Amino acid sequence: MEWVFWKKKRHSLDEQLGGINQQIAEMKDGLTRLEDMSEAGVSQSADFNAQIAKLARLQYKSGQEIQAGLAGLHQMLGQVLERQAELALDTAQVDVLNKQNEQLRAALIDQLDELDAVCARLDAAAEHSWQTVLNQWRCRISRALAEVGILEVEVVGKTFAPEIAECVGTVIRPAGSPEIPYEVAEVLRRGFITRDGVLLRKAQVVTYREDHYEQKNS
Repeated sequence: MEWVFWKKKRHSLDEQLGGINQQIAEMKDGLTRLEDMSEAGVSQSADFNAQIAKLARLQYKSGQEIQAGLAGLHQMLGQVLERQAELALDTAQVDVLNKQNEQLRAALIDQLDELDAVCARLDAAAEHSWQTVLNQWRCRISRALAEVGILEVEVVGKTFAPEIAECVGTVIRPAGSPEIPYEVAEVLRRGFITRDGVLLRKAQVVTYREDHYEQKNS
């Protein structure tokens, strides 16, 4: 009986994942239109505001569903692993759950990447108007990931570590700032690590140039 229940629940999760992927595609399309409107200089128009409102509704809906699905799948996976023998599940069936778990986590990270990109590209006026909304979206996604053990790699203000980050550029250090050697100045793409210390993705970062530091220590 429990096996039948598990199969039904897994089928429900399959359907939910398909719906979430569709919403992610719609979100990406909407964000692309938003960026195009910003680049065209219409960020103060009624159409731009309407697009933001539409995206807010879509992101809220998809974010809620992804978070609920991820939390439910995470809980279910834990129960299945504890009772694998009792439920007579083979390794392939458990692997299906693990794959679904990874897909939902990837969907959340994908949304976060898209929102980060929009925040970086919107013009100053749009950023002033909508920064609070965009930041709320990003914080909600980060919390959802943290709840299932996926943490952002903290690198800003620290010495660059190639084990967890990839340097994609450098900038001049502001005058008077503390001289931390090879300090990370900015994150262009977040990195993620599990609570158990398994690196999922390196952060892409910009560091301060160290010409002065290298000459002083040569």
